[in-house]
Amino acid sequence: MPGVVGNVGEAALEAGSAAYDWHSVPHFGSRAGVGCLVVRPSAYGFAVDGEGRLAVVRDAEGMFLPGGGIEPGETPEAAVAREMLEECGLVIEVAACVAKAVQLVQAEDGTTIEKRSFFFETRIDGSRPAATLPGHQTFWIAPPSAAELLSHESQAWAVRDWTSRRSS
Repeated sequence: MPGVVGNVGEAALEAGSAAYDWHSVPHFGSRAGVGCLVVRPSAYGFAVDGEGRLAVVRDAEGMFLPGGGIEPGETPEAAVAREMLEECGLVIEVAACVAKAVQLVQAEDGTTIEKRSFFFETRIDGSRPAATLPGHQTFWIAPPSAAELLSHESQAWAVRDWTSRRSS
């Protein structure tokens, strides 16, 4: 069995999500050949503009929903609000967690990162473009097209799941 290594967000994961059974949520990626496994809690948000388009961020590694890792002592809700500001320059109000999934990602050093992801509804309260970190570009895309462009299968699944619930 691969070793499991905690990381900076482990306390946040245990404190804020102990009730979640990560075995019961959808899993994406392969465990084949996994040596060292690093658990990384993360939070992502669905930010929609006035035309119904979804915010998607492009960085050097691909296309993603706005969001990322949960820092020590940070709640998933605080993490998604911080990440939206850093990646998109958006000031948001975080609403309900609407999905959870696990994505396995292979790091360059051979480590497998198990991203335990929360996906939140959000409401845009304003923007602060100057707060956006370099290397991030925001695109506003119709949700079905966004699902096709996202680099992680878990995020594409979450967009499709979220879209189907919104239309029902």
